[in-house]
Amino acid sequence: MSREQLLEMFPFPMVIDNTMREAWWSCPHSFFRSHIQGLRKSQLDEHLQPVVGKSIDLVFGGVLASGLEATKVAYAVEGLSPIQALTKGGEHVIKKWAAEGPLPAPMSRGQEAKTLEGCLMAHHGYFGEWPLDDPMQQLALVNGHPMVEFSGARPIPGCFHPVTGEQLVYAGRFDAVLDRFGVLFGLDDKSTGSYVDSDNWRSQWRLRGQFTGYCWLAQGYGMKMNQFLVHGIQVLKTKCHYAEALVDRANWKIERWLRQLQSDVLQMMESYLAFIQHNLGEVLAQAHPFGQSFGHACNAYNRSCQFLEDICDTQVPDLERFVVERWNPLERTND
Repeated sequence: MSREQLLEMFPFPMVIDNTMREAWWSCPHSFFRSHIQGLRKSQLDEHLQPVVGKSIDLVFGGVLASGLEATKVAYAVEGLSPIQALTKGGEHVIKKWAAEGPLPAPMSRGQEAKTLEGCLMAHHGYFGEWPLDDPMQQLALVNGHPMVEFSGARPIPGCFHPVTGEQLVYAGRFDAVLDRFGVLFGLDDKSTGSYVDSDNWRSQWRLRGQFTGYCWLAQGYGMKMNQFLVHGIQVLKTKCHYAEALVDRANWKIERWLRQLQSDVLQMMESYLAFIQHNLGEVLAQAHPFGQSFGHACNAYNRSCQFLEDICDTQVPDLERFVVERWNPLERTND
């Protein structure tokens, strides 16, 4: 295989986000398979064509997030009353759920609660916990537009594509920017089956790079943001629990995170160049340049990594079980 063919088959991404960085940290090999080779585990449809299977957890989280956003837009942008906005958001949830089509059977007690009824219950209860007209929940106005959602990208200082030399960028998207009496707070909603109103749940966000990166992005767009809110939504079969976590992102924390991001990206590129050289026969490597973690990442969150069975735990990887579908942080599915 020529160098050009290798670079086409295994392109290094132009855009990095928190999903990629966490994949790199948990298992470099998983990062390679997902974000460079672009593999996604597939199954055969009724026409015996490979398709990526749906996840109940991802569908539920996506539909709920879309419904919450639709409600906030209806209230803050369209000027509907809280009741009208809540009704419109609920209708949006029903429409989005129906568009997902058949879902696989639940594989855990937590997944059993993730139904359309559970999604509507979580959506309605969210605005009971955090009312649309609550002064503490008001959206910030940026250039006259309510910040129902923020998405953006910034160049990563000192990081350039290992092949093209173009500037690499970091991208992210979060649910809202709130204005609490002149102080800006980022907001991200998190649905889960675990208990949220506890010190353990709140403490897990203290150093989470996801939110540090969001603050860095927002500052690049001229917003002075050094604090972030997480709204937790615990979904059970018959009820939901809600909790709020507030985390500080002082500038020194953001600078420390940025230095680590730069270091991580440079290491990704070093491994990438080693991989290309190795496959051209220029270097004899005893281990794959993107090493396997052989640890918790193989079975995180009580589920096996998608590459465990057919790639990592076999002498000859079976790539026929996968399709190529690369994650692009700048893309957004239309509602």
